[in-house]
Amino acid sequence: RFTGSFHHPASRLQPLKVEGVVLEAGDRVVVETPGGGGYGHPYERAIRLVTRDVAEGALTRGEAAVQHGVIFFEDSLDYDSPKTFQLRSYPLSVADIEGILDELEQGRV
Repeated sequence: RFTGSFHHPASRLQPLKVEGVVLEAGDRVVVETPGGGGYGHPYERAIRLVTRDVAEGALTRGEAAVQHGVIFFEDSLDYDSPKTFQLRSYPLSVADIEGILDELEQGRV
């Protein structure tokens, strides 16, 4: 996302969807990019970092399971080691992961 504040008196910081803007001294352009793609496979991310993301609200428990293969115990930031190991050990499709999560919610795993 690009935003800018320019020399025009009525200009405020606003989204930009223009080309060829001539900048003058004092103009400001801010470029905000989405989070980086990361390094390595998401399932190789340290569990303590995934736990921190869940604790800080950056990830939900479901997102931690789907994106990073970490299964947390209900109402806890402790992770289920055997289930996490199982999830991280096999190349699974999103449908496979969602099926495992459904089974976990229903207490069948």
